[in-house]
Amino acid sequence: MTLENSGELAIPLASGVIGAKHIIADFYDMPKGRFSRSSDQDITLFKNGGGAHLDLMTARYILDACANLTEPG
Repeated sequence: MTLENSGELAIPLASGVIGAKHIIADFYDMPKGRFSRSSDQDITLFKNGGGAHLDLMTARYILDACANLTEPG
């Protein structure tokens, strides 16, 4: 589980800086709409606790999107 294996989450949870109630969603919650802010004061942070393949897929998407922006249309 990411909460136990990711220092970026485990350390603040263990020290009391944040509580489990502050972690409200993961990718499986996306279809339920839990990835939306409820007010302009909300701060949303994202922690990818998945495998490196997710980083590679994201990087490929960004690279392709940037290439499409710079190609003459």
